[in-house]
Amino acid sequence: MKRTNFTIIELLLVVAIAGILLAVAVPSFSRLLKGSGPTRTARELIGKINAARAYAVSNKTDVAIIFPQNELLSVTDQLGYRSYRVCEVYVDSAGTITFKRWISGENWNYFPSGVLVGKDKDNNNELFFKPGDDSDEKKATTDQSAKTVSYVEDTNAKPTITSTNFRNGIIFRSDGMLFAMQPVLIKIREARRDGNSLKSANNDYLPLVVRFNGKVKAYNEVVSE
Repeated sequence: MKRTNFTIIELLLVVAIAGILLAVAVPSFSRLLKGSGPTRTARELIGKINAARAYAVSNKTDVAIIFPQNELLSVTDQLGYRSYRVCEVYVDSAGTITFKRWISGENWNYFPSGVLVGKDKDNNNELFFKPGDDSDEKKATTDQSAKTVSYVEDTNAKPTITSTNFRNGIIFRSDGMLFAMQPVLIKIREARRDGNSLKSANNDYLPLVVRFNGKVKAYNEVVSE
Protein backbone atom coordinates (compact mmCIF):
# COMPACT_ATOMS: atom_id res chain seq x y z
CA MET A 1 0.00 0.00 0.00
CA LYS A 2 1.46 3.34 -1.04
CA ARG A 3 1.95 5.85 1.78
CA THR A 4 0.92 9.45 1.12
CA ASN A 5 3.04 12.20 2.68
CA PHE A 6 1.98 15.83 3.15
CA THR A 7 4.19 18.72 2.20
CA ILE A 8 5.03 21.57 4.59
CA ILE A 9 2.91 23.90 2.45
CA GLU A 10 -0.13 21.64 2.78
CA LEU A 11 0.31 21.35 6.57
CA LEU A 12 0.69 25.11 6.94
CA LEU A 13 -2.47 25.60 4.85
CA VAL A 14 -4.44 23.25 7.13
CA VAL A 15 -3.16 25.07 10.24
CA ALA A 16 -4.09 28.44 8.73
CA ILE A 17 -7.62 27.28 7.88
CA ALA A 18 -8.05 25.83 11.39
CA GLY A 19 -6.88 29.13 12.88
CA ILE A 20 -9.39 31.09 10.83
CA LEU A 21 -12.24 28.77 11.82
CA LEU A 22 -11.24 29.02 15.49
CA ALA A 23 -11.08 32.81 15.33
CA VAL A 24 -14.62 32.88 13.92
CA ALA A 25 -16.07 30.27 16.27
CA VAL A 26 -14.64 31.39 19.63
CA PRO A 27 -16.38 34.83 19.80
CA SER A 28 -19.70 33.24 18.81
CA PHE A 29 -19.25 30.53 21.42
CA SER A 30 -18.33 33.16 24.03
CA ARG A 31 -21.47 35.13 23.22
CA LEU A 32 -23.51 31.94 23.51
CA LEU A 33 -22.09 31.21 26.95
CA LYS A 34 -22.48 34.83 27.99
CA GLY A 35 -26.16 34.86 27.06
CA SER A 36 -27.03 31.51 28.58
CA GLY A 37 -27.57 32.94 32.08
CA PRO A 38 -30.16 35.57 31.09
CA THR A 39 -31.85 33.11 28.72
CA ARG A 40 -32.06 30.48 31.45
CA THR A 41 -33.42 33.09 33.86
CA ALA A 42 -36.13 34.04 31.36
CA ARG A 43 -37.18 30.39 30.99
CA GLU A 44 -37.29 29.87 34.76
CA LEU A 45 -39.27 33.06 35.32
CA ILE A 46 -41.79 32.13 32.63
CA GLY A 47 -42.40 28.81 34.37
CA LYS A 48 -42.74 30.41 37.80
CA ILE A 49 -45.00 33.23 36.56
CA ASN A 50 -47.29 30.75 34.78
CA ALA A 51 -47.41 28.56 37.89
CA ALA A 52 -48.22 31.53 40.14
CA ARG A 53 -51.03 32.62 37.81
CA ALA A 54 -52.45 29.08 37.71
CA TYR A 55 -52.33 28.91 41.51
CA ALA A 56 -54.23 32.20 41.80
CA VAL A 57 -56.97 30.99 39.47
CA SER A 58 -57.32 27.47 40.90
CA ASN A 59 -57.32 28.66 44.52
CA LYS A 60 -59.38 31.83 43.96
CA THR A 61 -56.82 33.98 45.74
CA ASP A 62 -54.50 36.90 44.98
CA VAL A 63 -50.86 35.92 44.48
CA ALA A 64 -47.63 37.93 44.42
CA ILE A 65 -44.16 37.16 43.13
CA ILE A 66 -41.78 39.23 45.28
CA PHE A 67 -38.43 40.46 43.96
CA PRO A 68 -36.18 41.84 46.76
CA GLN A 69 -33.81 44.71 46.12
CA ASN A 70 -32.17 46.54 49.03
CA GLU A 71 -35.16 46.84 51.37
CA LEU A 72 -33.12 45.14 54.09
CA LEU A 73 -29.38 45.70 53.97
CA SER A 74 -28.95 42.63 56.15
CA VAL A 75 -30.36 40.34 53.45
CA THR A 76 -29.18 42.18 50.33
CA ASP A 77 -26.18 39.90 49.83
CA GLN A 78 -28.39 36.81 50.09
CA LEU A 79 -31.54 37.89 48.28
CA GLY A 80 -31.14 41.35 46.74
CA TYR A 81 -31.35 41.61 42.94
CA ARG A 82 -30.91 37.86 42.53
CA SER A 83 -33.99 36.09 43.91
CA TYR A 84 -37.79 35.88 43.99
CA ARG A 85 -40.52 34.04 45.89
CA VAL A 86 -44.26 33.41 45.53
CA CYS A 87 -46.83 34.13 48.24
CA GLU A 88 -50.53 34.73 48.78
CA VAL A 89 -51.57 38.33 49.42
CA TYR A 90 -54.64 40.26 50.43
CA VAL A 91 -55.66 43.29 48.35
CA ASP A 92 -58.06 45.65 50.12
CA SER A 93 -60.53 48.10 48.57
CA ALA A 94 -57.91 50.87 48.62
CA GLY A 95 -55.48 48.75 46.63
CA THR A 96 -53.07 48.08 49.50
CA ILE A 97 -51.34 44.73 49.04
CA THR A 98 -50.60 42.87 52.28
CA PHE A 99 -48.64 39.65 52.68
CA LYS A 100 -50.81 36.72 53.78
CA ARG A 101 -48.62 33.60 53.70
CA TRP A 102 -45.99 31.82 51.68
CA ILE A 103 -47.31 29.21 49.29
CA SER A 104 -46.61 25.73 50.61
CA GLY A 105 -43.51 24.18 49.08
CA GLU A 106 -42.23 27.47 47.70
CA ASN A 107 -38.82 28.78 48.80
CA TRP A 108 -36.57 31.58 47.63
CA ASN A 109 -35.54 30.99 44.02
CA TYR A 110 -32.19 32.31 42.84
CA PHE A 111 -31.15 33.52 39.41
CA PRO A 112 -28.18 31.75 37.78
CA SER A 113 -24.74 33.04 38.65
CA GLY A 114 -23.87 36.15 36.64
CA VAL A 115 -27.46 37.43 36.35
CA LEU A 116 -29.30 40.20 38.16
CA VAL A 117 -32.76 41.74 38.00
CA GLY A 118 -33.40 45.11 39.58
CA LYS A 119 -30.63 47.49 38.49
CA ASP A 120 -30.28 49.65 35.40
CA LYS A 121 -27.16 50.14 33.31
CA ASP A 122 -25.94 52.79 35.78
CA ASN A 123 -26.69 50.48 38.73
CA ASN A 124 -29.61 52.52 40.02
CA ASN A 125 -32.59 50.58 41.40
CA GLU A 126 -34.84 49.54 38.55
CA LEU A 127 -37.17 46.60 38.27
CA PHE A 128 -40.59 46.79 36.65
CA PHE A 129 -41.67 49.20 33.95
CA LYS A 130 -44.70 49.57 31.77
CA PRO A 131 -43.77 48.22 28.32
CA GLY A 132 -44.44 50.08 25.12
CA ASP A 133 -47.26 49.09 22.80
CA ASP A 134 -47.16 46.13 20.42
CA SER A 135 -43.78 45.89 18.67
CA ASP A 136 -42.26 48.39 21.11
CA GLU A 137 -43.13 46.46 24.24
CA LYS A 138 -39.49 45.38 24.61
CA LYS A 139 -38.65 48.96 25.59
CA ALA A 140 -39.90 50.62 28.75
CA THR A 141 -41.92 53.78 29.06
CA THR A 142 -41.34 56.04 32.05
CA ASP A 143 -44.30 54.61 33.96
CA GLN A 144 -43.24 52.17 36.65
CA SER A 145 -45.60 49.25 37.25
CA ALA A 146 -44.09 47.88 40.46
CA LYS A 147 -46.45 47.11 43.36
CA THR A 148 -45.44 47.12 47.02
CA VAL A 149 -46.22 44.07 49.14
CA SER A 150 -46.50 45.12 52.80
CA TYR A 151 -45.56 43.33 56.03
CA VAL A 152 -43.71 40.39 54.51
CA GLU A 153 -42.31 37.99 57.11
CA ASP A 154 -39.95 35.03 56.89
CA THR A 155 -38.75 33.59 60.18
CA ASN A 156 -36.68 30.95 58.35
CA ALA A 157 -34.60 33.49 56.43
CA LYS A 158 -31.09 34.21 57.66
CA PRO A 159 -31.20 36.86 58.99
CA THR A 160 -34.91 36.82 59.81
CA ILE A 161 -37.25 39.02 57.75
CA THR A 162 -39.87 40.70 59.93
CA SER A 163 -42.72 42.90 58.66
CA THR A 164 -40.80 44.29 55.70
CA ASN A 165 -42.36 46.19 52.81
CA PHE A 166 -40.96 44.86 49.53
CA ARG A 167 -41.31 47.43 46.77
CA ASN A 168 -41.54 45.13 43.78
CA GLY A 169 -44.09 42.44 43.19
CA ILE A 170 -46.01 41.00 40.26
CA ILE A 171 -49.59 40.65 41.52
CA PHE A 172 -52.08 38.22 40.02
CA ARG A 173 -55.75 38.53 40.80
CA SER A 174 -57.89 35.47 41.39
CA ASP A 175 -59.09 35.68 37.76
CA GLY A 176 -55.51 35.41 36.46
CA MET A 177 -55.29 39.05 35.38
CA LEU A 178 -52.56 41.38 36.57
CA PHE A 179 -53.47 43.75 39.38
CA ALA A 180 -54.84 47.05 37.98
CA MET A 181 -54.51 45.48 34.50
CA GLN A 182 -51.04 47.01 34.11
CA PRO A 183 -48.50 45.03 32.04
CA VAL A 184 -44.97 44.62 33.34
CA LEU A 185 -41.57 44.68 31.64
CA ILE A 186 -38.72 42.90 33.44
CA LYS A 187 -35.14 43.57 32.30
CA ILE A 188 -32.81 40.61 32.81
CA ARG A 189 -29.17 41.67 32.86
CA GLU A 190 -25.73 40.15 32.93
CA ALA A 191 -23.99 40.92 36.22
CA ARG A 192 -20.48 41.47 37.47
CA ARG A 193 -19.29 41.05 41.03
CA ASP A 194 -18.01 44.15 42.83
CA GLY A 195 -17.00 43.03 46.33
CA ASN A 196 -20.20 41.76 47.92
CA SER A 197 -22.42 43.58 45.42
CA LEU A 198 -23.79 42.70 42.01
CA LYS A 199 -23.66 45.37 39.32
CA SER A 200 -24.81 45.55 35.71
CA ALA A 201 -22.12 44.31 33.36
CA ASN A 202 -23.19 46.43 30.37
CA ASN A 203 -26.03 48.41 28.79
CA ASP A 204 -27.89 45.36 27.47
CA TYR A 205 -30.88 43.49 28.82
CA LEU A 206 -33.09 40.57 27.84
CA PRO A 207 -36.74 41.71 27.94
CA LEU A 208 -39.52 39.66 29.50
CA VAL A 209 -43.06 41.06 29.33
CA VAL A 210 -46.04 40.02 31.46
CA ARG A 211 -49.14 41.28 29.67
CA PHE A 212 -52.27 42.56 31.43
CA ASN A 213 -54.00 39.19 30.97
CA GLY A 214 -51.16 37.38 32.73
CA LYS A 215 -49.64 35.89 29.58
CA VAL A 216 -45.84 36.00 29.40
CA LYS A 217 -43.69 36.88 26.41
CA ALA A 218 -39.90 36.46 26.42
CA TYR A 219 -37.91 37.98 23.55
CA ASN A 220 -34.85 36.02 22.51
CA GLU A 221 -32.99 39.18 21.57
CA VAL A 222 -30.93 41.65 23.53
CA VAL A 223 -32.01 45.29 23.81
CA SER A 224 -29.37 47.99 24.30
CA GLU A 225 -30.06 51.18 26.22
